[in-house]
Amino acid sequence: MNLRLKHIIGCCIAVLAMPIITCAQEQLMPLSTNVVLNNQYTAAKHNYNPQAKTTQALADTIPFFDDFSCAYKSNYPSANKWLDSSVYVNTGFGIAPLSVGVATFDGLNKKGYPYSIGASVNTSANADTLTSMPINIKRKGSFIYSLADSISLSFYYQAEGNGDSPEAKDSLILEFKNKSLNKWNMVWAQEGYNPSAVDTNFKLVMVRLDDVAYLDSAFQFRFRNKATTSGSLDHWSIDYVHLAQRVDRNDTVFSDINFAYKPSSFLKNYSVMPYYQYSQTDMASNFRNYFRNNKTGNVQMSYKYNIYNNTTNAFIIGNDLGQVEFPYVKPFIPNG
Repeated sequence: MNLRLKHIIGCCIAVLAMPIITCAQEQLMPLSTNVVLNNQYTAAKHNYNPQAKTTQALADTIPFFDDFSCAYKSNYPSANKWLDSSVYVNTGFGIAPLSVGVATFDGLNKKGYPYSIGASVNTSANADTLTSMPINIKRKGSFIYSLADSISLSFYYQAEGNGDSPEAKDSLILEFKNKSLNKWNMVWAQEGYNPSAVDTNFKLVMVRLDDVAYLDSAFQFRFRNKATTSGSLDHWSIDYVHLAQRVDRNDTVFSDINFAYKPSSFLKNYSVMPYYQYSQTDMASNFRNYFRNNKTGNVQMSYKYNIYNNTTNAFIIGNDLGQVEFPYVKPFIPNG
């Protein structure tokens, strides 16, 4: 190749590259996939064991409860309580959840990929679904349930959280199944909205079972959302799903104090690292824990932590903070 030809090729490359360089600019774009679910789904697929597959189970009876604390082990809902796995169980999207772990609805499937990569951001379509196992609310032993027993489903929800706010065309929907008609009935729905900076509460919803058709030996309920299905968009998170008998609407207080998020790492610069690389200089000077008080009123609780060697179980260090006051986080209760 002569010098002139090299020069021409060099000029062509420069000209071709110029439009890319001059037109580039920074933009905020939604995530098109969920890498956590991508990896978990692939790992589960490779480790699939047909002998471990279970048939549809039947919950004995009420109460039914899930706080999605399984987020510590998996980002999928518990197979002992739910029939499908398209929602994202996590510890990051909820702001001050009732306890660590929420179920988040968005526009991604259970593999962490968009339902429809080409869907316009101006459209909204059916996306995630979370369907309960069949639950026996016809009888408990010799006792037969009736509408007078005030069975209701309560849950907490939060729009956006640490994610993307759902628009008015989006929605979160709750449905009960009428088994005799093989039909799902919508019993509650919330249109999307953009929460204000101070609107970060999880909001309480209670829906009473007001039809004898629901007092079935295999009753089911399900949550689903409508969202833009081209990415991780239009987020709703739910927590503390509870199907039980209640005396009145205010009988929804869970008298507990919980971790709201995972504690920060003990390491200064990393979340994990190989043991052979670790030295005492990698240890953080402090770490953070966040708690939520679901009791009514401020309470005094003892708090301490101990650190042990996971191999030898030898005690390494401990810290007792003694009595710590936890202020009550009052849930927002919508009208109606």
